[in-house]
Amino acid sequence: MEDSQDTNTFCESLRALFRRGYDINWPALNAGGSEFDLAPYAFNLTDFSRFPSTEESPVSVTKQPAANPEPVDEALSSQTVAETVVEVLSLVTGHPVEAITQGKKLSSELGLDSVNLIELVDKLRARLGEAAMPQMSQLFDVETVSDLTVALERAAVNQE
Repeated sequence: MEDSQDTNTFCESLRALFRRGYDINWPALNAGGSEFDLAPYAFNLTDFSRFPSTEESPVSVTKQPAANPEPVDEALSSQTVAETVVEVLSLVTGHPVEAITQGKKLSSELGLDSVNLIELVDKLRARLGEAAMPQMSQLFDVETVSDLTVALERAAVNQE
């Protein structure tokens, strides 16, 4: 099935049969198929990643985040911002800190959506302070953990 219309029709037909109670031999249907990553969500902490990235190492974080963190008063270093981003992403998405690398995509790999983006911004603001926060509209354009870290660092520099 090379035509996307044919594929959509086939999938819709399978869905209709399944919803009507027919047994579908899913393993036979997927024989020879390829596996792909599914984005986990905060309410489901199951990680469906099958091919962990070996190209990049996770940011090392040794301390556990505080329940009610105080805003940081001293100048923010790149290391502080990067560690804070990883810690807060872990809290918001439910991924372990070790799994959150700078190259991870916020939406497709970490499951971040517009609802938990707001939660992420609130937690980052509490940790880093208002000065480190870019405009919300600028955050909708970030794709990776690294993009988010850079946006926060630039906002902090522009506010000084």
